[in-house]
Amino acid sequence: MNSPDCSEEPLLEFSPFANSKSMNNKRQASDDTISPDSKRSSQDMDMAASVTSMVSIMPSMDRAASAKVVQSLVPPKNPKKQSQYVRFKSIMLKDVKAKGDKEAVKDITNLGKAAWNMVKDRAIPESISNPPTVTVTDTEPAPVPVVATTTTDLDRFLGFKQQVIQEETDEAAKYNAGIEAFRARFFDAAISFLYYEVEEANDRNVKAFEKCLKMVHSKAVIAWGSALPEKYLLSHEKSSAKLETIQKRMAVNELTYNLKNANDDKLREHAIAHFEVLKKVERMKEMEKEIASYKQAKEKDQAKELSSAYSIKTEICRALNKQMVYTNSNLKHSKKAISFKRSGVTKLMFAKAFDLKEGIVKTTFDGDDVGSKSLRYSSLYCSEVTVKLVGDTLTASTKYGFGY
Repeated sequence: MNSPDCSEEPLLEFSPFANSKSMNNKRQASDDTISPDSKRSSQDMDMAASVTSMVSIMPSMDRAASAKVVQSLVPPKNPKKQSQYVRFKSIMLKDVKAKGDKEAVKDITNLGKAAWNMVKDRAIPESISNPPTVTVTDTEPAPVPVVATTTTDLDRFLGFKQQVIQEETDEAAKYNAGIEAFRARFFDAAISFLYYEVEEANDRNVKAFEKCLKMVHSKAVIAWGSALPEKYLLSHEKSSAKLETIQKRMAVNELTYNLKNANDDKLREHAIAHFEVLKKVERMKEMEKEIASYKQAKEKDQAKELSSAYSIKTEICRALNKQMVYTNSNLKHSKKAISFKRSGVTKLMFAKAFDLKEGIVKTTFDGDDVGSKSLRYSSLYCSEVTVKLVGDTLTASTKYGFGY
């Protein structure tokens, strides 16, 4: 049976020759000439056997039905992200247009900002978020929505905010329902479809097989993201292994055939290409070693930074405490400023030293942490210590005196 027509995707073809059909002066092929369609090697057969021995995922749908579902289903798009303010202004614009307020329409940006600032941090009253239910009879007029009957701008704007929240809730509910419905229909169809594709994949339809595999997986990733179901992952893994087996066999057979029938020039051309590839591989290995060495050195530096970071506060307190000396009795009324500086402090060290998020470069801590200095009739105390990081220089500053 022919494979379904999936979206076009180019297949990476492996060959050291630009065009094997255009080779001239080929060597005379011997009786054991290998063609691209020759029998599989024992290594290829072992690989194929390993694919077959994988956990078998049996189909729950027939081929035609699964192909139809997989190809026709389209995952729902995630709702376009809009800020609450943008939604609010849009609702407000519709309202002023309905009222025929042309001046408000022209100045909607300023009016919208002012109105949003008025309600963005306010809770919505129950009378607006849960308006009372009114029973309507044939003789009674239909009730007017609560928002429309409010007399103050605040209530009106709170009504708009409630509509914003409702819009977001409705969009999220619609998307979640859509994605769940897609998953429910797509799951069994995808597994069944991949099962048949694997069973029928061969050298002649490998390109179509690859396109179908990519098509199915792209839809699955949209629907589940990184949380793909285990059963689907097993099915996808089996399909990918089968594709790799076929592509490798075809590439090896083609290369073997071309080398077997190549003239001296083509063999030399291949040897040069092979040498260059080996050099690239060698360079890549060297780069991998350099990267690993760099990472290791960086980890050691970070470890040293962290080890040093935990002693920073103690160093600050000790240095400031040493500077707390009695000068004269004016310390009762005029506090004396003291400070401490240290260079070579990174943002990571600063964050770890004071238990902060990396990137914050200013903090404070209690002056009691510095400690006091006892005198004959009193003691010296520090006020709150302010610590800043500018570049890689840390500065801690405070004041001390009597009576803190």
